[in-house]
Amino acid sequence: MEPKKLMNKNFVLMLQGNFISAFGDILYSIAIGYFVYHSTGSESMMGIFTSIGLFVTMFLSPISGALVDRINRKIVVVGMDFLRGVIMIILGILCLNDRLNIGFLVVMTVIISLSNVLFRPAATTILVDIVPRKDFVQANSIVSSALNVVDLISKGISGYLLVYVGIGQLIVFNGISFLISALSEYFVCVPKTPKQGTKINFKIILQDLKIGFKSMLSIKGLNALFCLAIFINFFAGGIFGLILLVTTEKGFSLEQYGLLMSIISIGGLLGALFVSIYKIPSKKRPTYLYLGFIISSILFAIGFTLHSFIALAVIFLIGIFLNTLANMLLNASFMLLIPNDKRAAILGFLTASSMGGMALSTVMYGILAEIFSISMLASIGFLITIIPLLFLVKNKQLQQILIESGESPSENTSSEIKEII
Repeated sequence: MEPKKLMNKNFVLMLQGNFISAFGDILYSIAIGYFVYHSTGSESMMGIFTSIGLFVTMFLSPISGALVDRINRKIVVVGMDFLRGVIMIILGILCLNDRLNIGFLVVMTVIISLSNVLFRPAATTILVDIVPRKDFVQANSIVSSALNVVDLISKGISGYLLVYVGIGQLIVFNGISFLISALSEYFVCVPKTPKQGTKINFKIILQDLKIGFKSMLSIKGLNALFCLAIFINFFAGGIFGLILLVTTEKGFSLEQYGLLMSIISIGGLLGALFVSIYKIPSKKRPTYLYLGFIISSILFAIGFTLHSFIALAVIFLIGIFLNTLANMLLNASFMLLIPNDKRAAILGFLTASSMGGMALSTVMYGILAEIFSISMLASIGFLITIIPLLFLVKNKQLQQILIESGESPSENTSSEIKEII
């Protein structure tokens, strides 16, 4: 049965759990990135380490998506948050006692990434099922706004916390936040998926993977998104995982790095709020999306060449606002149009394509940063991303999907999609 109102108990509990764990997770990622870079002093090592989780996501997302369609999603989200919480606390204690080494950290990062790969499709598909279909775009905006508030606060204080609190303490705090998140999610009533409880074996999972892959390529517009995700994430996705290298190269302080990350979050928050407050007319959605992506890429290309912190911050603020606006329109459209019984499997492939491009991008930029200016590389990368966006403007199928997603979804739309598949 579809929920009758947006702000129901299940949605609030999921939002609360994600809000708490995201706060600690952001502090952890910043703390660990700082730990690795200053322990090794190597740009390429930081790039390789940052890419570990992305590679795990790339290879296992399609499998996890097909698996999540068939198992209890509540057990997945609660269990994975609990596991990550325990691991984080162990890492934090080791760091506090100066016994944390890169080798052990790599192993734990792989395990954490495996947990993330299972958690993500489960949590994403739960969100779709616990809010009214007509309110999904607004729900997506609320979640994005909440997470951007978390970004804003955590990244804004991260530099100061690293200096005055310490890496180990931040990691322990992240572990505790995951345990609290698991407790909140335990009380969520999660609807069953059409395939939940059905037989699971390797052959069935491979069959689901095949169906998910064919479905993704069969839906007109979605196949274009698949190619776009790989291309853009390869040339630009890895840069934002290496912002610490950019700020270090420009001579900014650790506090300025944290402030810049906070400003990036403000841009994302404003973009999410804009979509949630202002209902963009259906026919104008393609225009907003294309201009958002193209203008933001141009702004980022310019911004990375600047050495003024204020100028860079202003450009990042505007660029992230436009990029977030465009991404939210795109993500909400496809989440609504993907058939429910194949949603997790298709999302797995989309996530794999995006993360794969981002992982390769992070490694590539980390290695090239040993030779060339990371700021120059970033500018070139964002200019290259404009090329496929210009071709995408002419994709009529994608434009039609964007327009239809702005209208009240109907059962006819779902039927049409199923027939295409």
